[in-house]
Amino acid sequence: MDVTYQPPAGQPPYPTHQTTQVPVMSVKDWLITLLISMIPIAGIVMFFVWAFGDNTNLNKKNYAKAVLIMSGIVIALYVVVVVLVLVIAGISDAGRSY
Repeated sequence: MDVTYQPPAGQPPYPTHQTTQVPVMSVKDWLITLLISMIPIAGIVMFFVWAFGDNTNLNKKNYAKAVLIMSGIVIALYVVVVVLVLVIAGISDAGRSY
């Protein structure tokens, strides 16, 4: 028995939501983006500009947001590891007398 869904009379067979078409970034655009991101201070500044700027391609905007989120996670993990190492080093030195 083949049962198919039929929309109510007068309704379109699928949702008619609008999709936004974003121009695709070319290889040249990606190379320029990656080269700029390799510059130490300017790269970080540009990631913030691209992530929160208004006139930025949506692909580049999402990439910049992802890089900033991942950078924040990595920095947080580094801080946790450094604190743990310092605490462990402090505990191991606590019983020593010089």
